This record gives sequence, structure tokens and C-alpha cells, in this order.
Amino acid sequence: MTSSKENPTPLLFTYLFGEAAATAFQGASERLLLWASAFEAWLEELLQRNKLTSVAPYWQAWQRLLGQVRKMPWELSQGDLEGHLAWLNGEGYSLFMVYCSMRKVSAFYRWCSLHGVDPECPPGFNPTVGVSNPCPLNYSGAKLLSRGEVQRLLETLQRDESPVGRRNYAFILGRLRLGVRLGHLQKLQWGQVEVGEGGARLRWREGGDLVRLPDEIWEAIQGYLAAAGRLAGMQASSYVFAPLSLPEREEIGERASDWREGRAITVNAMGDILKRYGTLAHLSRAVLSLEGLRLTALRLKLDEGRSLEEMRVFMDSRSPLKTIKFRLKNLPALPPDPIQELPEGLTVTVPSHKQFIFQPGEGYKHGMFARSQPPERVKAVLAEDLHGIEEAFAGLHRLGRGLMERQARASSASEMARLGDAYTLTAARLGDLLRVERERVGGKPGSRERRSQIENIVDGLVRLEASQGRPTSREAVLADLQAQALGGGAELALTAQALEEAVASTRLVLRNTLDLALRAGSVDEYIYLVNIYSSGCSRLVRLLRDGQVGDERLLNYIREQILRAIDEVSKGWKLSG
Repeated sequence: MTSSKENPTPLLFTYLFGEAAATAFQGASERLLLWASAFEAWLEELLQRNKLTSVAPYWQAWQRLLGQVRKMPWELSQGDLEGHLAWLNGEGYSLFMVYCSMRKVSAFYRWCSLHGVDPECPPGFNPTVGVSNPCPLNYSGAKLLSRGEVQRLLETLQRDESPVGRRNYAFILGRLRLGVRLGHLQKLQWGQVEVGEGGARLRWREGGDLVRLPDEIWEAIQGYLAAAGRLAGMQASSYVFAPLSLPEREEIGERASDWREGRAITVNAMGDILKRYGTLAHLSRAVLSLEGLRLTALRLKLDEGRSLEEMRVFMDSRSPLKTIKFRLKNLPALPPDPIQELPEGLTVTVPSHKQFIFQPGEGYKHGMFARSQPPERVKAVLAEDLHGIEEAFAGLHRLGRGLMERQARASSASEMARLGDAYTLTAARLGDLLRVERERVGGKPGSRERRSQIENIVDGLVRLEASQGRPTSREAVLADLQAQALGGGAELALTAQALEEAVASTRLVLRNTLDLALRAGSVDEYIYLVNIYSSGCSRLVRLLRDGQVGDERLLNYIREQILRAIDEVSKGWKLSG
């Protein structure tokens, strides 16, 4: 996540100054530029040796630190860092994340000291030295589901009998009944499964133990594959938990061709699905994490009295028994929670059938279907007599801030990257809007002024026609002028009217899309709606520019006719004189 050509402002400036980063960069001191350049070089060096997912926690740690403390890196003291640790704890971050965060902050200071980045700092400058940051005990503070919450979650999943719902149930059931790491279950391939008289067995990894798959999980997997039309055609390389080919459409996976069996569903997608089903089951979002499901599975297995060797096999771990014992002894007990029945009449809405679910009655699939807007609402927008892009610009600016806020709370590196990419695109479109709007109105009469001049002339012609015994309407006069100015018939007046309605409809669409985005639950839904909104802003500018061209041609035509009339009158005076 270093800066790029599309976003040249260094990350350190973004963390320190937020939306004012670009301005601060222009007038930055040499010392700050040194540290910012060093931060970019440090991240690039890390990326050369590690994957992005491994490097992301490093810049996330610095983003949280500078966003909360708001001091230059060389100004931070031990007290500042201890206060930051207290802030992280107060924000609800896990103890292990807090511990790792300080270690990653320290890594940059060590790198700067090694490369002599800032001659003004004392040798070996590192304010993290001396900060109390004990390593937390493994699994302590884990948020587990109670037995009642486990049952409610599974009951909610079982109410969705579509193929997609069956897949989600099989995956989450496996997460609650198996102790293996997430990647093992997510990337399970059909070739790993061996079916015999005693049921299904599999090896989670090459050279690993052959373990029995619990019957309820195997039945759930078979039921899902059969409902999806995949069971008969499964190949060894086929992923069991595959995504839909086109998840944005209203597909429920009833045909084998609906699935991308050569790919595994992403961790981010399954995490989002878990949160949506968990919300339907009235569970707290604090316990809705894929890792929390696995730790709940470990606690349930320990409560059965399993030995350390049995737990090692259950976890598919290659760690020594001593290490496993150290990790498991700090796993908290299951929270008490009596089993509760789901509310009567609860309807389960499957989030994967439609990737984005809008409110009923909006009348469009996404924001650009302007023709489907209710006529009375379009007329109401027309009556507001709006000009320019101020409202659209303010909305896009607000959504851009929302992207930054969500990025600060991102739960994974991939989510952070998607939000960052969406923000740079939004910022670029904000800049384009300002540039195009300046070009549209720069050096020329504004939209309101042109329209006011045209209306005054039309009103004068209406009064003139009435005084000569030929009463007519403003609309008729305007239509006739437009037809003459644009070189066509009366249908051009309809075209101009349609353009005005298109502008009003687009403004209405933008308002609806903004409202939907502000109420969006998932990150992907929010990014999608922000993209729709920013595209709509660009289209609004083009429509306004088209309308301006028509107004300018009409106004120029009227002026030419007035000047011609004056010239003819002047010639008449000369002849009569």
C-alpha cells in the first residue's frame, strides 16, 4: 500500500493529515519529507520479501498510531506510545493485536536508525524501547459463542434451503465442528476426500493424518453439492466451497454451470456471509468471526475431555504437545447463554443470491436507470430549479470520507486494499468534477444567468404577442425559438425538455444512491454504491454540459435576431431620412 502514480501523496502524509494530505505535502518540511520517503522505502523493502497480507499489518499499525496521536514520528515519546496502547485496548482490539502493533511500530524505527534517516535524532532513536508491552497468552481474551448462540446460528442457516444457503451452512458447520485452520476448510478439494464404508475421511494436507469427517458435515456437503447439480461431476481438483460464477445476478446455484468450481470462495466473502446470517440470528457482531467459530470448536472439543494428542489431530497441528498445551490452557470457557427459540415468522434473506439488496419501491436495479424514476419525484426535483454540481460534489465528498473511516476499521489487508483503491478512484473523480465544472462555467455566464436572460426574453415575446391580439404560452414561444436556434422542428423542444428531465432524474438517482450507501452494511456493498454514485456524478456533469450547449446556442440565436432587428430598423431610419 505504498503511494502510486495515481495517488502520489506519501502514505505518511495521509495518516497524519487525512484529507488535507495533498496540501500538506506541497508545503512540507525537508525533515518530514525524509521520514515520508523512508516509510515508503521501508514498505517497499518489506514487500520484496513478503506477501501483501504479511506487510499490511505494518502500515496499518502506523496508520492507527498517527491517526490517534497526531504527532510527527520524531516527536513521539514513550508516554505517547503507552497512551496509544491504552487507546487500542479501550477500542476493543485483541491483546495479541495490541502486542503485535507496537512491535511493528518499533520495526520502522529500527530500520530508520540502521539507515541513518534523520541526522537530527540521537543514534538508535526508538521511543518504543521501554514501553511495557508484554506478550499476551495465546487464546486469552478470545470471543467465543455460547452453546445457545451456536444452535441459533445453525438453525438460521438451515432455514435457507437454496443451494447457496446449503453451501453456507456446510461451511459454517464445518467451522464450528473442526479445529483446523481456515485455509484448510476454505480450499478443500474433492480429491482430498476418501469415501468408504465408515463414512468420509480426508487429509487436510499432503503427508498429514487421515482423519474422519464428522457425519453431519459430510451429509451437509453432499446435500449442498447435490442441490447445486455438482455432485455427479466433481473432479479431484474441484473446490468443494466454490463461489458463484456471477454473484451479482439473482442466481441461487441450481445448475453446475452457476459455480466456479476451479476457485475457492474467498475468506472475506465467507466472513461477510457469517455476519449477515449472524445478524438474522440476533447474535452480537463481536462474536461473529471465522476465527471465533474455530476457537469455539476447540472449546467444545476440550469440554468433551479430549487428550492433548487428540487435540493435536483435531487441529491438524505439527506443533509439539507442550506448545499445544500452552495455547489451549488459556482458552476461555464458553459464555453462559440459555438456548433461545428464533422469533416466529423470521424470514431468512440470503445475501449471496443478490450481492446488493436495495429497499423496495426504489424502482431501479442500480443508480443509472434514471428513466424508471417516479414522475412526481422528478417533477419535484425540477421545481427546485437546481444548477451546478454542488449537491453531487458534497455527496461524493461525504462518501469519500466514509471510505477512509471504513479503511481505518478494516478487518483484513484485502479489505484495506479494496477501500484504498476505491478512495483513490473517488478522489480522482472529485478532482475531475471540479475541473469539468470550472471549464463548464469558466469565463461565461452561469447557468442561472443564461436561463434568466432566456426567460426574460420569452416573457417579453409573450407580452408582445398578447398586445397584438395573438395570445400564446411561454412553452410555445420557447419551443419555437429552440426549433429555430437548433435548426430543426418542434421535436427539438421535446429533446430539450427530455434533457432537463434527465438531469432532474439523475439528481434524484444520486440522492437515492447516497441514501443507500450511507445505510450499506458490508464493505463491498458500500464500495459498489460509491462507485455508482461517482459514475452518476460524472454523467450529471455531461448532461449539464449538454444543456449548457443548448442554452448557449439559444441565447446566441436570440441575440443575433435582436441585433439583426436593430440593424434593419437602423437601415429603415437611414432610408426614410
